[in-house]
Amino acid sequence: MMPSLFSLEGVTVLVSAGCSGIGRDVAELLAECGARVVATTRSAERAEAAERNWADRGGRLTTTVLDFTEESCGNAITFVASKLGSLQVLVNAAGGRFPAQTPEATSDQDLRQQYEANVGQIFRLSQIAVERHEQTRIRSIINLASIYGALAVDHRIYDQPSRQTPLAYAVAKAGLIQLTRYLAAYWAPLGIRVNCVSPGGVRRAQDDAFVKRYGARVPLGRMAEPHEVAGVVAFLAMPASGYLTGQNLLVDGGLHIW
Repeated sequence: MMPSLFSLEGVTVLVSAGCSGIGRDVAELLAECGARVVATTRSAERAEAAERNWADRGGRLTTTVLDFTEESCGNAITFVASKLGSLQVLVNAAGGRFPAQTPEATSDQDLRQQYEANVGQIFRLSQIAVERHEQTRIRSIINLASIYGALAVDHRIYDQPSRQTPLAYAVAKAGLIQLTRYLAAYWAPLGIRVNCVSPGGVRRAQDDAFVKRYGARVPLGRMAEPHEVAGVVAFLAMPASGYLTGQNLLVDGGLHIW
C-alpha cells in the first residue's frame, strides 16, 4: 500500500543543529508530522536541555552531540541508524554567520571559516551518510541555505554595518546551493534526492524598524514565520516531493521575483 503522500509516520530523520534556531523549528515540525527525529548540537548541556523540553513529545525527538569532525559525523550516523534502525532523511540545518565585514575588510580567513561552516561540514556529514547507505537507507538530503546564496544582498535594508550580510557568508551559501545540485545528479542513481531550501528573512526578535524596511522590499509585505520555512523542509522529506531533486526552493515571500 502506498504511504500517505503528506505523512512522515515511521520516517527517521537527523537534523544537524536541530536544538536551536531554524533547525529546532524544523525538528519539532517533522516530529509533529510523524517522523522520529534526532537533533544534533555541539554542546552536551544544550542536548540535555532540549531533551528535557521535549520530554512530552512521545519519544519522537531525541538528541546527540555532533561537532562535525569526521569521527563525530560517523558517530552521529551510527547513533541514529542503531537507535532508529535507519536514517532515511538528513536535514543539514547547521551553518555559521560570523560578524559582518565589508568586502574591503574581508580576509582569506573569513572566506575559509564561512566555507567550512556552510559547505565543508555539510558535505562531510552527507558524504558519510551516503557511504553507509546500506546501513542508513538514506533517501533524501535537505540543505538549508539562504536567499543571499542566490540573490545579491539589498544593502538598503540594513541601517548598521554590523547587521549587513557578510560577503563570505553569501559566497559560502552560493557554494552550498551548487553542492546540492552536484550531489543531486551524482547520487540520483542511488535513489537519493538532494534539495535545498533558501529562506528569506525570518521573523525573530528584530526591531520594528528593520521588520518594516524588510517587509517593504517583499511582495507579500512581511518577513517569514519560522514554521513557513520548516513546512517546506517537511514537504521535501515527504513522499509527495518524490520527484523533486536538485532544486533550490526560495522561501522568500516573492523577494526574488522583483
